[in-house]
Amino acid sequence: ERIGIDLGGTKIEGIVLDQSGRSIFRKRISTEQEKGARQIYKNIDLLYRELVSQCKSGQFTLGIGTPGSISQKTGLLKNSNTLVGFFLFRSPHFPVTFVKIAVENDPHSGR
Repeated sequence: ERIGIDLGGTKIEGIVLDQSGRSIFRKRISTEQEKGARQIYKNIDLLYRELVSQCKSGQFTLGIGTPGSISQKTGLLKNSNTLVGFFLFRSPHFPVTFVKIAVENDPHSGR
């Protein structure tokens, strides 16, 4: 199974796909970026946990699409309308530290 999370400026959307690529579950929640990075991480965590609960096999990959890119030089997220200047996946607030994560800029995340 595959889990995808799309982090946007106004919404965070998640999907679970079965091994054939069919949608099993989809949910959209507010980003709440006006409340700051900690709230964004909390919302990602809540959505992630709900998506995992929908995985039947317990085996999944996780992909996250986000506006902007991660600087090769600093490791910080840049050119993003949500978490500019943050270590997206090295933050103490980021909930998902035990799985391997692939990060792509939005136009490339569907490849």
